[in-house]
Parts: sequence; structure tokens; C-alpha cells
Amino acid sequence: MEKQTHEIAPRTSALRLNIRSVGQRLLRCGDGSRLSVSPFFRFCYTIYGCGSFTKGGQTYAVEPGRGFVVYPDEIVSSRCTSEAPWHCCVVGFQGQNAQRYLEERGLYATAPVFRSRNTARSQLCAEKLAAAAASNADDDILLGRFLLFFSTFETRISDREKNTLYLYTEQACQYIAENYAFTLTVDDIADHVKVDRSYLYRLFKKRFGMSVQNYLLAVRLRNAACLLESGDMLTSEVCYASGFNDYSHFSKMFAKAYNMSPKDYRQRAHQDLNAPETID
Repeated sequence: MEKQTHEIAPRTSALRLNIRSVGQRLLRCGDGSRLSVSPFFRFCYTIYGCGSFTKGGQTYAVEPGRGFVVYPDEIVSSRCTSEAPWHCCVVGFQGQNAQRYLEERGLYATAPVFRSRNTARSQLCAEKLAAAAASNADDDILLGRFLLFFSTFETRISDREKNTLYLYTEQACQYIAENYAFTLTVDDIADHVKVDRSYLYRLFKKRFGMSVQNYLLAVRLRNAACLLESGDMLTSEVCYASGFNDYSHFSKMFAKAYNMSPKDYRQRAHQDLNAPETID
């Protein structure tokens, strides 16, 4: 496997999209499967050759003019499936707007594949983006080149599907954010959004890669972690303030998510907060 990447230090606010790396990857048929993971979103476009990638137990085939996105910390296995090497352009990016940007264009962790509307134009945009990265161009130029590159693609999800997916899941997420501390069921959430429970489940799986119930659990656990870090509430009070009705269940779920008990998490958070600053 050959890999050439230009790493780019973050120079702008994380509230926008930041390009973190631009590179090329070459996989040959005899290389076998390659595992990779990154803290950034990755945008992988096939220039020539064919390959396949596997993530989340699902395998996808890609060919010239097609590509895929990888979400942060997703483990991906990829391999070349053609006699010719599989040559990809890979762009790493991050920012609080990154996931929403992808989702608004129909790209999700569970629906990651896109295709070029015009392969010649996509190829030209890829070359201009690589040249900008190699010359250490400023952030605005890099971002502009990437967005132009991205605009040459389309997904398998129609605009109507994207709008429906985003509308219902946003309504559900807002309702969860406002009511997670109370007794709340999936039926309550589906009733509020006015859709069938099973349909809402499919929408959440497509957008977030998890069920509505697991999303609600994740919100409650994140809130509990914030309370443990920032306040002096008893762990039992944190449990009930986060929407859990049983402390043993809360403690078990918290330990599963954070690899430590709520008490240990609080102790470590306070130790980190009170640690003296050091000067090199």
C-alpha cells in the first residue's frame, strides 16, 4: 500500500468545516485487506481501479467515479478488487458543522456511498484540491476547493427522502433534549413526531446508526457525565436528574459507556480539574 498525505494543522474555529488532510492512497490486489481508523471524517473518492470497504458489518463496492465517507473513529477494512491498483483521493475534515453538512447531502454512517455526476470534473477538482494542499494554501482556499469537489457528487437518497429524514429526526431529537430527564418512552417520542414507531426507528438507524432507545440512552448518559464533572450532586441525584429511575441500572449503563463507575468518573474529572498547570 502506498500513501501520500499532506497533514494540515487546524487554523480556524471548530464551528466551521476544517480540512485536516489531503492525500492519495494506492492499494494493490495483492495487498490484502487494510484496517484504518481516524479521529476525523474521511471523504474517499476512487480515481481508478476498483475496491471494497467494510464497516459496521456491511460491505460496499466502489469503482471509478464513486466513493464513500467514513465517520470519526469508525474502523474500516478496505481492499483492492481489480487487477489495476485501487487509487483513491482521501480528504480528512472536522468541525461541528461536518456531520450536519454530510447529512444534509444524504450521507450517513449507514448510507455512506456517493457517485460523481461528471467524472472528468471531479478529477479536475481533486487535482486542484491536492495542489492547494501541497502549496500550503490558506483555509478558505482549501475549504472552497473541497466544497467545489464535493458539489460534483450525488447520493442514492432523493431530496424528498433527505428532507423527510432530517425533519422527523430533528423533531425527535429536540423533544428528547427537552424531556430526557422525565419518564420518556419511544412511543412518546413517535407520538410527538406523529409517525409510526417502527418508521422512526428506521430513520434513526439511517441517520445515526442506532435505535431511538439507544439515542435516548446516550443523551441521558452525556448529561450525567456533565453533571458529574461540573457539580457536587450525589451520584444518586445525578441518576434521577438524568432520567434514570433505577440507580443500579444507571451505574451499569454508565460503566459500559465510560469504562468506569459514576463515582470513579467524578473523582477522575475533579483530579484533572484541580491538577496544577505545568510550564515546559
